[in-house]
Amino acid sequence: MMPPLWADLRVRTRRVHLRLWLPLFLIWILLLPIFLLVLPFAIVGFIVMGVKPVPALGAIFRVMGSLSGTSIEVDRPKALVSLRIV
Repeated sequence: MMPPLWADLRVRTRRVHLRLWLPLFLIWILLLPIFLLVLPFAIVGFIVMGVKPVPALGAIFRVMGSLSGTSIEVDRPKALVSLRIV
């Protein structure tokens, strides 16, 4: 299971119709060094709290992988915002 790679963002108002394709894979690449720096502290925190680190990290990865297909729509009188994660 892979984390989502693209997000489709649409914003519609009376004057503006904006559609953006956001490359999430670039965000994952940028967050990878931060994740590697935080990983040892997270593992120590899991051990201190009595949680097994490998299953906990696996669960976090599965949640990130299951974000594909998520669709969020916010409809307000002045604007419509739609986010679809591909």
